[in-house]
Amino acid sequence: MLLYIGTFFMICGVIRGWFTGAPPGRTRTLVLGGLFVFMFENVWFPAQHQEYGVFGIRAWDAGKPEAEPILLQFAADQMGRPIDREMVVNFSLPVPDQVYPLYGVMAAMIVLVFARAMIGKRFAATAVAGVYVAYRTLIWPLLAVADFPRSAVPIFLIAGALAIDLAFLVRHPVVRALAGSVVATLVVDQVLRLQNAWVASPPLISPVTMAIGGAGLAALWLAGEWFLTRYRLRAPEEEAAAVAGIPGRRS
Repeated sequence: MLLYIGTFFMICGVIRGWFTGAPPGRTRTLVLGGLFVFMFENVWFPAQHQEYGVFGIRAWDAGKPEAEPILLQFAADQMGRPIDREMVVNFSLPVPDQVYPLYGVMAAMIVLVFARAMIGKRFAATAVAGVYVAYRTLIWPLLAVADFPRSAVPIFLIAGALAIDLAFLVRHPVVRALAGSVVATLVVDQVLRLQNAWVASPPLISPVTMAIGGAGLAALWLAGEWFLTRYRLRAPEEEAAAVAGIPGRRS
């Protein structure tokens, strides 16, 4: 975890340096978008354990476990139980079921909020999430051919990113954060349920529990709006829109 945190702050520094120092233009936008893809990948990486676990359980149920016997035995010894399905489930999905969806609606979405505000282009958040999901989708068959454990691709993140982009049509930062959090949470929850039914995803949680994630996203988004304004980290066009959207405030 320290590795991800250290990488997070390193990428934050690179993003800020490029944002403040690069001249306006296509290159600035593309590089900033690429940096946010790296940021998004780093933030989402810890959640992949649950995505691999889904297929690990499927492989066990099919009688073709992906893990080596010595690893299964080690896990069983650590849990103090025999090698059975319950042990495999606990080994494959080691964190509570609530963590994955809540992490998606809070951690992933707030990264996309910053991406949209700092890149300043329409559908910037969707582009960042789309590139990441496309990368995961393209390498999936290559890893499968190489006999590497398969994982569930988080397609639902694209829908959440689109909700973030649409929220930026609202100019007032506070209204945008509150309304955007509600819409993004609903979209992530519903599309994740569709993905679970049609393809594969980690276990679902109740809408009530998901609402806790929505409240968390609202708090993060409001704090993010303040942070972006306080440290002048909005793209010029977003800064102008934010100023115009607040009654009585003019630059």
